[in-house]
Amino acid sequence: MARVLLTGNVGRGQEHSPRRTSLAGFLTIDIDYGGWVLPDGTWDEPLMGELLARHDDLIVSGTVENQGRF
Repeated sequence: MARVLLTGNVGRGQEHSPRRTSLAGFLTIDIDYGGWVLPDGTWDEPLMGELLARHDDLIVSGTVENQGRF
């Protein structure tokens, strides 16, 4: 099982790495797109919980205040 969070300040490359890893066959999620982030800037916790329950191997890219809960 491998779950990876690519996080960091803007302009540090976390948007480019998921594109490369998805080409290598890994499931990657860029939380800036697709409704993962709520209006308050945090992850939708039930949605993220479902995602983690379904996938043992996953790469997530982004930075939010509640990322440490996962």
